[in-house]
Amino acid sequence: MALPILRHFSEALQSPGQSFVTLAECRPARNQTGEVVMSRSSRFAEATVRWQGADYLLCFPLSPSSIESIESFAANPASDRSENTPLTEYKILRNEMRFDGAHSCDVVLQRLPQGKPLTQAVYDYSGDTLIAALDALETELSRIGFAHNNLKPENLIVTSYGQIVPIRYHFAAWGRGTDAEAFELIRDFIHAHAGSEALEQAQVLQDVTFAAYDTGAFKELGQIRDQLRFFMNREGRCGFLDIDYNEVIPPVYSSASDFCEGRAVVENFQQKSGVIDKQGNVIIPVEYDMAEFIPETGCTRVKNNDMWALFDYDGRVVRDFQPEYINENTNE
Repeated sequence: MALPILRHFSEALQSPGQSFVTLAECRPARNQTGEVVMSRSSRFAEATVRWQGADYLLCFPLSPSSIESIESFAANPASDRSENTPLTEYKILRNEMRFDGAHSCDVVLQRLPQGKPLTQAVYDYSGDTLIAALDALETELSRIGFAHNNLKPENLIVTSYGQIVPIRYHFAAWGRGTDAEAFELIRDFIHAHAGSEALEQAQVLQDVTFAAYDTGAFKELGQIRDQLRFFMNREGRCGFLDIDYNEVIPPVYSSASDFCEGRAVVENFQQKSGVIDKQGNVIIPVEYDMAEFIPETGCTRVKNNDMWALFDYDGRVVRDFQPEYINENTNE
């Protein structure tokens, strides 16, 4: 079975009419230089698209298990958009993206509420207003039995009428998990950043970002994740910068996920994958057909020649190669 890679997603966004079925008329968001804006996480690459008068988050699975891991949640009718819940529509589009001629793959589509990410909106509201909205969200999510399991400021949208709406349900579950600790960390974030004085400080940093981007040094520049920022240079090579834009990991890879829990999945120009740490050390050799870091367990699942194996956080083999798919919660 042919597996799609990040390059296929990038190409599809350049020509949606030829590459998508339902979303043939979508238009991806572009940066100041006219290039499609994409970002990556441990499970998905994503782009914001405009479709039928609304904004959506279009998510491309970085491995087959990315779709498998969300199927039970996405299939639950309660995950559909409802006027009575703070959740937005989140669904799998089967065989939506065409690649390499005769092949197709699933993607995930989530409708984005009108508003700003909390990382931006925090400067527009008082701390008391945002804390009240956050408290209301926590109460409502508890009432409906929803656990986001990856709640953080960039995964929250503040609407024009002051409601906070969570997005990116890739780790979400009904009746399993808790967001209590995450809510406390978000409250700390609001207390530290709410108000106009913080906005002035943030604007200085934003100006530095745009200045660096406008120099043409970067084809893509990501958000800070785990104290590091993904970048792709003009030659299409990927590496990482620190918060002051100093190069920490040189651009030697064809693609890379954002860092999470001190690990990032990288791919070389031979389309082989592995895992590195925040110093650029190779933890799992970049020699496998697919690699997926699992933050919940600290393990990495790899695939090679239709055989699966599991490595622990330090790169030691936990389960040797076998033909059967290894469940993501297996760490023994």
